Amino acid sequence: MSVNHLLIATLFVFGLMNVLPAFAQVENKPLVIVESLDINSENLREKRHINVYLPDEYKLNRTKSFPVVYLLNSQTADDFSYVANWVKNAIKLRMISPIILVAIEDTKLLDFVGTSESEIDKANFRNLGRAELFRRFLNEELITEISLRYPRTEERVLVGDSWAGLFTLEVLLRTPENFQTYIVISPQLIWNDEYLTSKFPELWRPQNSKIKNLYLFDHGKLVMNSYLGRFLQMLADQKPKLLYWECTSFNEVHPLYQPMLLFALQKLFVIAPEKK
Repeated sequence: MSVNHLLIATLFVFGLMNVLPAFAQVENKPLVIVESLDINSENLREKRHINVYLPDEYKLNRTKSFPVVYLLNSQTADDFSYVANWVKNAIKLRMISPIILVAIEDTKLLDFVGTSESEIDKANFRNLGRAELFRRFLNEELITEISLRYPRTEERVLVGDSWAGLFTLEVLLRTPENFQTYIVISPQLIWNDEYLTSKFPELWRPQNSKIKNLYLFDHGKLVMNSYLGRFLQMLADQKPKLLYWECTSFNEVHPLYQPMLLFALQKLFVIAPEKK
């Protein structure tokens, strides 16, 4: 399927989802299987609420394993139900194979950035620097809990938009072994005087021989933005080993991140053609 066809299909599903909330109100019943759980995090020293979408196939066969996609951006129950509904429709339309979605509710900027040496950052942001603790929560506690609760494959995907996109790149850089694919949308690369761009070649040390996938997206204007542009140029110049990456612009398509997410999922979880 060409890029244009993928975009059209993605927008078609996204258009369907604009009317699904109304259907949900009329029918007065959930359209997706969603479970919730609370994790008392030792790393964060607080409780975190987690929402989980389970595909229909899970209800039919609870021993079958599925890939898991972790959504970092703030996801209230209503927000997550919206995202899960259009993923459900994409699966139903055979645009992607069945997956499990995991979202951390009420995540904050505090979780996504570490310390900064930038005077501008220090002047504009207070009480930051918990990104390392949040990485530990994600890698040591959340992944473990999900693995114990649900049958899953070894394929894990991490998704982040804006500040969560910056955090997702940091996870790729610092603990690449925990996920196979990273979907990053409009990352805030300006943080800490573009530290991540300048230090990426020096710090990139993949932990095994498996290739990691990095899908970068922007909202149609950031490719020309100097911060993202310099990061892309760094990748092009350095050609990091064991890292497959590509960047796609959704210029004049839609300002929200969901179509970009589905676009990446279509590439990752392609359904094999049926044998005749």
